[in-house]
Amino acid sequence: MRSLDVAVIVAYFAAVIVFGLVLAGRQRSASDYFLGHRGLPWWALMMSVVATETSALTVISIPGIAARGNLTWLQVTFGYLVGRIGGSSGINTLAEWIATQFDASANWRDVEWVRSRWPGKLIMKGVLDAEDARLAVAAGADAIVVSNHGGRQLDGAPSSISVLVEIVEAVGAQCEVMFDGGVRSGQDIAKALALGARAALIGKSFLYALSAAGEAGVTKAVEIMRNELRVTLALTGTASVDAVGPQILR
Repeated sequence: MRSLDVAVIVAYFAAVIVFGLVLAGRQRSASDYFLGHRGLPWWALMMSVVATETSALTVISIPGIAARGNLTWLQVTFGYLVGRIGGSSGINTLAEWIATQFDASANWRDVEWVRSRWPGKLIMKGVLDAEDARLAVAAGADAIVVSNHGGRQLDGAPSSISVLVEIVEAVGAQCEVMFDGGVRSGQDIAKALALGARAALIGKSFLYALSAAGEAGVTKAVEIMRNELRVTLALTGTASVDAVGPQILR
């Protein structure tokens, strides 16, 4: 039985197809090591290097450094992948497995096939072109996510925010348009809504919070962004999210 059929049986709310292609290591991921990870402290750089060079993710316990002045090593594995992808469950194995999940021969007919099999909402993530947005709608997408995958796939790709308006105009009311890319505050969310997005994905913001403080951290991060959005609406004289539009931008 295909995994898509299993998903239908257990009644997932939505299926997401991500536009992306892996031909080699991501250029930005490799160059970051030599550019100091854009100003991150030495220990963050070391954590990243260690995480990609070992067979299983090994990280430095920062509290251990602060308290005892030495390095405390933790061996972390991806338990949910154990027994599923072969070999170890470390970061290298995970990266290799992910790379095999990309199919360079995929095309719009495949999207149409998924649409024919999937009764729920179908969301397509990674759209950066108005024509692709129209093709996604024609293939049956209920929503699209304007995203350049954090700029890690192609360094010269346009930023998500720079193409948002043209994509919103291209699809009109035919499907929902969501925004992804660099959202770190409630004000960022307001900007995306002002340019026509119906929602914004907060990506790394909640992952950072999850890493720092677990579920409570995520709750706090969402509260902070919600309050920032409220302040932004108030200071721009906007009564509600529904009233947000390009008039709040200068």
